[in-house]
Amino acid sequence: MCEEVENKEKNSEKRKRKRLQEITKVTLEILSHDNALDEENVYHSLIQDISLTGARILTTRKVPVNATVKMNIWLSNPNRPVSVIGKVKWAKNIEDENMFEEGLEFDETRPHVIAALIGHIYKKRDR
Repeated sequence: MCEEVENKEKNSEKRKRKRLQEITKVTLEILSHDNALDEENVYHSLIQDISLTGARILTTRKVPVNATVKMNIWLSNPNRPVSVIGKVKWAKNIEDENMFEEGLEFDETRPHVIAALIGHIYKKRDR
């Protein structure tokens, strides 16, 4: 248990950006190899924390590591969804809960998405 806490502290020190810890709705679309959307691979999830470069999500299905996903993130400020493409970097099973925790790194972030994330993260943090 102590070892897990130490590892988490070391990992958080490696982060390039601070993360905002909050629960936010997200829709994930797993993109296929030809970048076409597979309808069976669209589902709702929750973000546990978010930064300008990635997010940690909670899902009921394991998304494969290295899968490319499109995320529609429901931000409260601005009160609208923003879309970002990202890659699953890690995934782990949460024992006894039938849930998965997964780390996503944003690959392609357009300027208006970055502006929306900055507005959301920093306004929430200042409260």
